[in-house]
Amino acid sequence: MNAYWAASQQSQQHPAPMLSHPQLNNQWNNSSPAQSQFMNGTNAVMNGMSNMPMNMPAFNMSLFQQQILHDALALSTPVAGADDERLLIDTLVNARARKDNYKNALNSLHGKNGHSVILWKDFYLEWKDKIDMHVSVSLKNKGIPDPLPMIKVAKKPTPASFQPEPSPPSSPEQVTKSSGRHSKTSISRSFLSSSSSSGTKLPSAKNGHRSTINSITAHAPSYNSRLPAPNAEVKIPHPPSRSPSPPTKVVAHGRGNKFTEEDREFFIRFIQWRLRCDPNLTRNDLCDQLAEKVPHHTSQSWAAHWSNNHDLPDKILAAAYEEAEGYDEDTEDESSEEVVQPSRTRNPRYYKESSVEEDGQDDQDADIGDEDDDFVLPSFDESAMGKGGDPFTDADFALTARYIASFDDFAKTSTRQRWKPWSQRYPQRSDKSWAEYYRRQERGERLHQLLISSRRTDLSRPSCSCRKNQKSGCSQGTFTETRSL
Repeated sequence: MNAYWAASQQSQQHPAPMLSHPQLNNQWNNSSPAQSQFMNGTNAVMNGMSNMPMNMPAFNMSLFQQQILHDALALSTPVAGADDERLLIDTLVNARARKDNYKNALNSLHGKNGHSVILWKDFYLEWKDKIDMHVSVSLKNKGIPDPLPMIKVAKKPTPASFQPEPSPPSSPEQVTKSSGRHSKTSISRSFLSSSSSSGTKLPSAKNGHRSTINSITAHAPSYNSRLPAPNAEVKIPHPPSRSPSPPTKVVAHGRGNKFTEEDREFFIRFIQWRLRCDPNLTRNDLCDQLAEKVPHHTSQSWAAHWSNNHDLPDKILAAAYEEAEGYDEDTEDESSEEVVQPSRTRNPRYYKESSVEEDGQDDQDADIGDEDDDFVLPSFDESAMGKGGDPFTDADFALTARYIASFDDFAKTSTRQRWKPWSQRYPQRSDKSWAEYYRRQERGERLHQLLISSRRTDLSRPSCSCRKNQKSGCSQGTFTETRSL
C-alpha cells in the first residue's frame, strides 16, 4: 500500500509528457468506428512488416535493378561486323519475298546478336544505299521478283521549263520596229511580253511537218484551274467594244463574297477595256477601279484574285505596256515626216477587229462636231457644286474639266496623283468618287463638247487624244492636256 502511494506521488511530481498536438489526439479519440478500424488495421500491417527480416525488401529491389542494368548493357553493343550485316540483308530479303515492309523486318531483329531494334534501324539508315543494293542483288540471284518497284514521280512544270522560240514576223514593219525596242526593267513584264509574241519549240515531227508552233499554227490550249498555266501559250481574248457591265450577282462565302463566273469574266474584260483607254494604268489603279465598279469585292480582294489568277491579266498588262512603247516610237517617227500616213498607225495584235468600231466612232465625232455650236459652256461657280451624296452638277463637270486641262500630261499620272489633291480641295467627295465620275464622263458626249468649246475660250486648250487615232481626233477619250496658247 505504501509502495502504491509512493508511486502515485512520484507520478504527480513527474507527470507524463503531453503530445504536441492535443487537437489531433482529440480528433482521433472522437473519430468514427470505421476510422478506428482502419487505423487498427494499418497498425497491424506495420507490425507484421516489422517482424519480417530487414534485408528481404532490399535484396529483391537490388536484384531487379541489376537485371535491368544487365539487359540495357547487353543490348547497347553497336551493330558492326560482317555477321550483323549479313543477318540484316537476309532479313530484308525474306521480308521482300513475303511482301512485308521494312519496319516489321527491322523490329524482328530486336535482341539478335545482342543489339536493340534502335541500333539495327540506325545501322540500316546509315548504310541504306549499300544495303538496298545487296538486297536487290540477292533477290535477283534467287530469282525472286522485286514486289516494290521504284516509282518515278513527275515534277511540276516551272516557267523555266518552257523554251520559247520567237515566231517569224508577219510584216517587215515589225522587224524594223522590234529592233529599236528597249528591254523592260521589270523581269516579270519582260518575260510575259516576250512570251506573248513567241511560240514553243517542239521535237521534230515526221513526214516533213512543221516542228514549231507560232501564232498562226498554234492550237487552242486546254485550261484547267488545277494545272499551272502555260504562260507561253496563253491567248489574249479580243477586247470588248464597249465598257462591260458590272455583275450584279452576289454570292456570300465565309466572311466575304465568292468570286463567281460573272465576276471573273468581268475582271478580264474590264482590264482590257481600261488598258485600251489608258495603257499607263497600274495594277493597283485597276484594282481600285474594279472595287468602284463592283463594290461587293474590295480593292484588296481584287488584288488577291489577280495574284491567284495572274497569268492572263499579267499578260494583258504587259501587252498594253508593250503597245504603248511601240506607239510612242511610231509617233516620233511619223512626226518627222511631212506626209501623214494613217495606215501606219500601229495597232495591237489582238485589235484586228477594231476597224469597224473606229469607223463608227469617227461618225459619232463628226455628229458631235456639227452640234457643238448649240452647246453652252457650264458655269465655273464653286457654290453650285453638288454636296457629298448628291448628284454631280454642271459646275462639278466644268470645274473638273478645267482641273484636267491644268495638267501637263494628265494621262501619265496615277489615279492618286490625279484625284487626291482634287479631293483635298473639294472634300465633299472622296478621291475615289471623283475618279469614278471622271471614268463615267470620259467617253461621254457632253465632255467631248466641253473640250471642243473650251478651245474657243481663254481658259485653256485641252485636247482629247487617243493613243490609237491621235491625228484623227478623239476616239477613245483619254486626255492629253496642253496649256493655253
